[in-house]
Amino acid sequence: MRACDSPSERALELIANAWGHGRTPAPVVYFSLTRTLRVCVADESDALPAPRTPSRLAESGRGLQLVEGLTHRWGVDPQKRGKTVWYELDFPA
Repeated sequence: MRACDSPSERALELIANAWGHGRTPAPVVYFSLTRTLRVCVADESDALPAPRTPSRLAESGRGLQLVEGLTHRWGVDPQKRGKTVWYELDFPA
């Protein structure tokens, strides 16, 4: 399996998770950029994501492992309706 090479590929992983698990036809995505790139994806599901360990031959279940391994920080912010999953990448000064 090839690792995510760019911030946009990492963002697509969160979007795919929101689309597949979040009961939202079109997840809301926003970016913030200073010395840190923050990517946020919001959906309407109250279910909180957590990294899991899929079987070796499983076709899914590795998304948050990729996000966790390739970003500096990630997390989940519950909302009144749904949640926002985010990650951050720091850039050198």
